[in-house]
Amino acid sequence: MPTPKKNESENAFVQRCISFVVKNEGKKPDQAYAICKGLWDKSQKDVNSDSVPYVKKNSTLEYLNERKAAGDSRFKRSRRRKPPRMLHPVSIERSYQSLLLSMVNEWQKITSETLEGLIPLLAKEARQDQWSEGAERLIAQLRLKIEEKPFPINTVSQQIGERTAEWNDKQWRKVMKATLGVDILQSQPWLKDQLNNFVSQNVTLIKDLQSQTLDRIEGTVQRGFAQGLRHEEIMKQIVGRDKSVFSKAKSRARLIARDQVSKLNGNLTRLKQKEIGVTHYIWRTSEDDRVRPTHRANNGKIFSWDDPPIETGHPGQDYQCRCWAEAYFGEEFATEEQIKAFKAAA
Repeated sequence: MPTPKKNESENAFVQRCISFVVKNEGKKPDQAYAICKGLWDKSQKDVNSDSVPYVKKNSTLEYLNERKAAGDSRFKRSRRRKPPRMLHPVSIERSYQSLLLSMVNEWQKITSETLEGLIPLLAKEARQDQWSEGAERLIAQLRLKIEEKPFPINTVSQQIGERTAEWNDKQWRKVMKATLGVDILQSQPWLKDQLNNFVSQNVTLIKDLQSQTLDRIEGTVQRGFAQGLRHEEIMKQIVGRDKSVFSKAKSRARLIARDQVSKLNGNLTRLKQKEIGVTHYIWRTSEDDRVRPTHRANNGKIFSWDDPPIETGHPGQDYQCRCWAEAYFGEEFATEEQIKAFKAAA
């Protein structure tokens, strides 16, 4: 997105921004105006609250040193202050889980309504060894009914991605303000691609989940008839609460929500830190009993963004990883613990 240029008026920026948003984002003029007016207001609010525009330098600390040397009072260093914790987007994960579970529940409702009346008829055919074609027709009918009520995964994943990006930005700026003493605005040229990749990946995962669920239903029906099971038992294996097709589908939906939000959050942290010149980070865990041994072994150690830990990858990259990367801004801003970790890794 465009950012206001030095000495650019509000009207000039908004008109330039509207042209960009309409052309590149596909928004309508009135939508583009709202977006651009919001960007202008945000930039003015940030300037008035001791924030500074992002300036491309070899590193953020180099820029801060230059401004401090020039006597800019906004760039007072906060020495030896432990960075605040970057909170994990738990509320967004739960929101996404709820949406995906509602999707799976709808599939389950359609499946129950479709199969409950037809399974007994197929069971009768099964006793006459005529069930195979009927089972195939049943599953084909079920697929069509589920596809008639598609889940808006593109819209939902886009919203979840944007919420995660906003959450991550708020947490990261909190860290910079507390540690460096300033609030640095970043251009984030990679953000659009990250959100598009998030949507694409989630669409694929949900389509795979739907396909796998239908395949499991078909397999359960065919095995049940082949084994001579009663139709009640077959339905229990499909829609029952424990170890059924849909209990597994719901578990998978929860995993997708947790894992995908964690991965996006971790990637955004990595890109934000690297963009301003942070080359290393301290690994921090969520410090609870769910932390895996390999992740616990990384806790408190320093790693380079260019050299991820072999067993785990960077924080957030491993499946359902809730760990986070505490930025190492350099010795001038580091705590004694951070300096010790950096020297130990050297």
